[in-house]
Amino acid sequence: MESILTGFPGVELAAVYGVVVPNMPGKAGMAAIERRRGEAWDWKGFVRHVNDNLPPYAIPRFVRFPRRLELTDTHKLKKQLLKEEAFDPEKVDGPHYYRDFATRSYLELDAEAFELINRNEITL
Repeated sequence: MESILTGFPGVELAAVYGVVVPNMPGKAGMAAIERRRGEAWDWKGFVRHVNDNLPPYAIPRFVRFPRRLELTDTHKLKKQLLKEEAFDPEKVDGPHYYRDFATRSYLELDAEAFELINRNEITL
């Protein structure tokens, strides 16, 4: 899935991992995307890209934009800290978003949305 995401214009690197969401079976997919400097982000194009190239279960439920994704000495993405931060706005550095099931679009994840997701009042 990371290769699909890096195929979208504006994506320099992408890390994909699962995060636990209360009252949701399994884990929800989250993508941490390091954007290419100087390129505008096209949400409509991104939604179209993931819808066209990924099966529904693999579409990221959360997207975040850290300033930089860290690599190991062997050039693999470091995901452990990203997994620990999950989708908590108090822990995540930089903007992050959730996929609204009803509109099939990504909306900014603030403290209120975080609480609604945790109470299962927002469908991902």
